Amino acid sequence: CDIVVWLLRHCARKGLKLKVTALDGDVRIVNWARERYVDVPNLEIVHGQAFDVAQCEDVDYVFSNHVFHHLSDEVIVHLLNAIGTVARRRFLVCDLRRSRFSYVSFTLLARMLLHNSFSFIDGQISIRKGFAPSELEALLAQSEVLEQCQILRTFPGRLAIVGERVLR
Repeated sequence: CDIVVWLLRHCARKGLKLKVTALDGDVRIVNWARERYVDVPNLEIVHGQAFDVAQCEDVDYVFSNHVFHHLSDEVIVHLLNAIGTVARRRFLVCDLRRSRFSYVSFTLLARMLLHNSFSFIDGQISIRKGFAPSELEALLAQSEVLEQCQILRTFPGRLAIVGERVLR
C-alpha cells in the first residue's frame, strides 16, 4: 500500500478528497498492511483476487502494479476487459519490461543490496516473466480495450498500459 498511502497523503495536503480500496490476494500482506496503515483515513484494504475488481462499484480509476507477470495470457485479457469496464474514467496497469538491460541492471544492484534475500531471486524471476512491448500489444489486441489504450515505456524496466473507460 505504499503507493496508495503516498497518494492519499499527497491528495489530503492538496485538499482533495480521495477514497482508495487496495486489493491483494495474499492474506499475509493484507493483514500486515491493515496493521501498518490502520491510521490512514479513506483507505480500505481488502483480501481478494484480481478479478474481484469486477465487483467494485463507483470506481473512477483502477491501478494495477506488478500483477500481470503472475498471470496467464488468457487471464490477462479477461482482467483487462474487467478493468476497462469498471474504471469510470481511466486505468493504469504497470508491469515489468523484460529486457537484458533490466535483468542485468537489477542483478548487479540487487546483488549488492539484497544478496541474501528472497527478493533477489524473486526479482530475477519476475523480470524474466515480464513483457516485451509487442507482447502487451498482442494481449491488448485480444481484449476489448485496445482502442482506448496506449503502452508507455518507463525507466527503469517498466511498461504501463494507460487506458480510458470502455463504453458499452
